[in-house]
Amino acid sequence: MLYFGGIHGLNYFQPEAMTLQLPEPKLKIKIDHKENYTESYTKTYSDNSLHAELIPVSFSKRKTTVFYQLEGYDKNWIPLNDTAIHYDHLQPGSYRLLVRKETMPMHQFLR
Repeated sequence: MLYFGGIHGLNYFQPEAMTLQLPEPKLKIKIDHKENYTESYTKTYSDNSLHAELIPVSFSKRKTTVFYQLEGYDKNWIPLNDTAIHYDHLQPGSYRLLVRKETMPMHQFLR
């Protein structure tokens, strides 16, 4: 606790009682080099590849890890090492691109 004396009396400040609220990072998604798309994205039978870019947008130094999974193709979540994801020679069918992000907790960030 810190104490300060002033012309209107004694003031105190407790730094450990303050919480730092940083906004959660946003995620910019581009599919096949297009930014504007609906929730459903249909491709032709002969266009059997998928290119996606997942770009975390954050103005803080908190570390955000992004994971993705192409439902119907991948069995497990895959950590995003680069911003680009490529799938080639996909079989005809329905797929869903699932994305999640994990941000380092604030108490680890402040150390």
